[in-house]
Amino acid sequence: MADEDLPMSPEEITNLLLKSGREGNRWENLVSDKSVDDVDEELLKKYTVQAHDDGRNAITYTDKKTVLNQLELTDGDKLLPALKLVDIAESYIKSNIHWKVEFTGTLQRTEIPEIPVDAIREALLNSFCHKDYSSGESNEVAIY
Repeated sequence: MADEDLPMSPEEITNLLLKSGREGNRWENLVSDKSVDDVDEELLKKYTVQAHDDGRNAITYTDKKTVLNQLELTDGDKLLPALKLVDIAESYIKSNIHWKVEFTGTLQRTEIPEIPVDAIREALLNSFCHKDYSSGESNEVAIY
């Protein structure tokens, strides 16, 4: 046998990961080990008040647990995994961008977003995947 490096196909890599049991440990499948108690209350209060004052949501700050539950960011006392946050952000963006309506002569209308939904999801996933988690900065979405 020669000692050489051979490239693996994507299928071979997937099979290797499945055999090792590591496929189920992808970051988007992991449950957060962080709880409501880990959230910086002053920062959450600041963002909640600012979002309320700017008209982005109707949530009035009461306490950490209530606000995080209202924002659908928790499962019990645990914070949701990142992929759920991507879904929430995507929903927020889709509800706050402009949609064009086309009528093609049928009874069904076609709604077309100003930003393709696939592009929104890709941008959000990239923002979570390529984020420097050591910086302490939040992922932010701005719609103009």
